[in-house]
Amino acid sequence: MQPHLVPAAPQAYAYPLLVRQSCSIRCRCMATSRSRTVDSNAIAIANSASASAGWLGGYLHTQDIAVMGTDGFVQIVDRIKDVIKTGGEWVSSIEVESLVTQVPGVQECAVIGVPDARWGERPMAFVVRQPGATVTADAIRASLLARVEANRLSKYAVPEAERILFVDAIPKTSVGKIDKKRLRNTGA
Repeated sequence: MQPHLVPAAPQAYAYPLLVRQSCSIRCRCMATSRSRTVDSNAIAIANSASASAGWLGGYLHTQDIAVMGTDGFVQIVDRIKDVIKTGGEWVSSIEVESLVTQVPGVQECAVIGVPDARWGERPMAFVVRQPGATVTADAIRASLLARVEANRLSKYAVPEAERILFVDAIPKTSVGKIDKKRLRNTGA
């Protein structure tokens, strides 16, 4: 399996996350820093319909992309289907969304990969402004480019101004998650 550099964690490599059958997994909540141990068989039992299809060769293929920190903990950085593959680099859509929502005047953001003749895919951001805000695509790009200058983001992760679209609302699934499938149909 080929590792891919993840801009979110400088000098960290991301791999598809595989969980060995019949093992214990130590999990830590990023928000509370509390840890607990989970049995991989419990994962399969809790989600038996989809988990049985994910077990291959004694490993659960989670469809997540993860990096392992120096403390030995694994951080999931994105879903395989949501990673943007641009010019041979992998860009975490979640990371770009997080950075865009930090720009003053941005209420919500969703980022997807859209086809590009030269790079394979490029990031496209759908942005909802806060009421009364006048944030521009150039302001969002400037904020992201400042992260590039500080070596906290890859330049490949910054969408072009014409790929930053302002919308009234971002479509959601029935459980309130961003519906990236609908956005891909809109953005393509």
